[in-house]
Amino acid sequence: MDMLKGLATLPLTIVTSILLIFLGIIYFVITLLIVKVSIDLVAPGAEANWILLSAALITAASMLGAAIQKGE
Repeated sequence: MDMLKGLATLPLTIVTSILLIFLGIIYFVITLLIVKVSIDLVAPGAEANWILLSAALITAASMLGAAIQKGE
């Protein structure tokens, strides 16, 4: 019985995972645009690698912080 219940929740888990990945990508793109505009205002000509790294760190920290806060 528990195995059937687990199999019934499998499609929901798959859909939820795909949705979270999609939303993470959207959030990363929005963060990337914000960081790019900010860097262009402050330090024009900055390397794209640093812009990508900073956007990735902001996105990862924000998603991790939201997951930790939700767990409490």
